[in-house]
Amino acid sequence: MLSGQFRLDEDHSRLLKDVGLVNGAVFSDLNGDGHVDLVLACDWGPVRVFLNESGRLTEATDKLGLAKYLGWWNGVTTGDFDGDGRMDILASNWGRNTRYEQHRTRSLRLYHGDLDGNGSTDLVEAYFDTAMAKVVPE
Repeated sequence: MLSGQFRLDEDHSRLLKDVGLVNGAVFSDLNGDGHVDLVLACDWGPVRVFLNESGRLTEATDKLGLAKYLGWWNGVTTGDFDGDGRMDILASNWGRNTRYEQHRTRSLRLYHGDLDGNGSTDLVEAYFDTAMAKVVPE
């Protein structure tokens, strides 16, 4: 049993408590200081970066200008993709290649409940169709 080999890190647990739904993570030395940093691909949020400053994680998402890029991030990796000797971040996202992109200018709706009376929850996606002037199923 491994229970005696691990201990809870209260400070880092607090720091990461509200990061949201994480779909991808990678440890990589982004700033070249010899300490691996943490990069998270978060659903309904930004790609978040936590720099490792001698064993203490500090969030650098805002400082790196990533906080404004909200999305359905679903994967992340790092590599020196442009050959400049520094690690770059590559993140994947549900974006313009999905049917949801067309709804950026008009809201989507999600209806839920036991719509057919079979005891399970059903989901129906809908949107406002301007031609019909009403909400219709997707």
